[in-house]
Amino acid sequence: MSASFRAAIAYSNSTRESAHSDTDPLSPGLHSFSTGYNKLTYTIFGTGPSLVVCQVPGWGIGPSYISNGLAPLHGSFKILYFTPRGTPPSSRPLDALEMSSKHMVEDLEILRQYLELGSMLLLGHSNGGSIVLGYAQQYPSHVEKLVLIDHELQGFDDSATYIEFAMKRKDDHIYGTALERLQSFKADTNEEMQERLNDILPFYFANPTESVPKMLETMEDMPSSWALNHQRAADRERPTYLVDDLNKVEAKTLIVVGRDDPFCSVKAAEKAHAGMTTSELVILEDCGHFAWIENRECLDVVSRFLSE
Repeated sequence: MSASFRAAIAYSNSTRESAHSDTDPLSPGLHSFSTGYNKLTYTIFGTGPSLVVCQVPGWGIGPSYISNGLAPLHGSFKILYFTPRGTPPSSRPLDALEMSSKHMVEDLEILRQYLELGSMLLLGHSNGGSIVLGYAQQYPSHVEKLVLIDHELQGFDDSATYIEFAMKRKDDHIYGTALERLQSFKADTNEEMQERLNDILPFYFANPTESVPKMLETMEDMPSSWALNHQRAADRERPTYLVDDLNKVEAKTLIVVGRDDPFCSVKAAEKAHAGMTTSELVILEDCGHFAWIENRECLDVVSRFLSE
C-alpha cells in the first residue's frame, strides 16, 4: 500500500468520524467525501434492505446510463453508484497518471472504509466490471458477492473477436457507419465525445434500431473527454493484468455477457469463469454490450443472484 493511499485512508476516516450525527451517508441522493487528495462522489437510489455498490466505468461516461438502466432493481435493493475520479462531479487527480484503473480500485477501498462496511456486494459493467474485479482480487475478504456484466478483462487479448464482428458488419448500412466512426474515434471536448458516442452506439447492440434509442434515453450525463483520454493513458502507463490473478477472487461471482458483444466478449467471460471456482456464467442471446437494454432476463438473473 502506497504512502499516499495510507494517507487517503486516514483522511477519509477522520472525515467520517467528524461528520454530523444527523448526516446519513447511505441516504438516497448525491453524496461526496474527500480523500485529502480528491473529492469522490456517489449517488444512492432505492430503499431495499441490501446495499449494492455499483462501480461506474472510469472513462467518463458518468453514472446516469447505468443508474437509469438498473432502475428496475431499485425497488428491491439500495444501489450506490460510485462515480470515479476524473468523472464529474468527482474531482480530477492532480497527476493525470493517477487516473488508472488501479487507482480506482484503491478508491473503492477508501469508500468501503469511509462507509464503515465490513464487506460489499459489488457490481460493475464494462470497465466498471474491470475495476470491481481488480478490487475482488486485491481485497478478497471485503467482497461478499461480485456481479460482472459484460465486463472488461484487462490483460486478456481477444482482439480476434472484435475483428470477426467488424468483418461481418462492415457492409451493413447501420453497423458499417458506426464501425467507421469507431475506428477513428477521437474526442478533445465533452461535446465532441457526446457526438462520437452517439455515432458509434449501434455497434454495441445486437438490435441497434430498437436498442439505441432506449440507450440514449438513459444517458443524461455529459461525458468527460478528459477522463476518457487520461484513463487510457494511465492504463497504458500502469497496465493491469486481471487475467493472471483470477484465482484470488473468493466471493461468489455472477458473470453475465451478451453473445453479440464485440468488446467484452463471451471468450473473455469464459476465461474469467474458468479462472474463478466460485463463479457462474450466464450468456444471453441476441444481446450486445449493454445486456439489460436488450434482455430483461439480465436484471432478473442479477436480482436473483443478489437475493440468494
